[in-house]
Amino acid sequence: WVYSTSSASIVKRLNNYELIYYTEKKMPWPLSNRDVVMQMKLVLDTVAGTLIMTAHSIENMVPLKSGVVRVPASEVTWRVSTILSGTMKIEYSAQADPGGTVPAWVTNMFLTKGPYETFTNLRKQLENKGD
Repeated sequence: WVYSTSSASIVKRLNNYELIYYTEKKMPWPLSNRDVVMQMKLVLDTVAGTLIMTAHSIENMVPLKSGVVRVPASEVTWRVSTILSGTMKIEYSAQADPGGTVPAWVTNMFLTKGPYETFTNLRKQLENKGD
């Protein structure tokens, strides 16, 4: 459901709230796909009614893949808050160095279309959980 993801897998569970995962992103031709290994941590604050997910790229956990460019740096934060019963607010921020040379139009596509498509797909996933 995450925009442009061709594959994603858990590399290692560190505990109930922290894991390391691998993901590969599809890039438009003629660019090579990008991949990244991320360490993700969840922090639940039941008093404030928030869930904070942070993730940052790490090295040397998964071998490099031929024909795929490894993202050298990435940081992501999701802050999910309950507004009303059945309603939530999601704040998303991300910073990344995609590695190699990426044209401005591709960068702009990921900055504008990526979050919208991801949240649209997330909404569909959550709606389908009720079925």
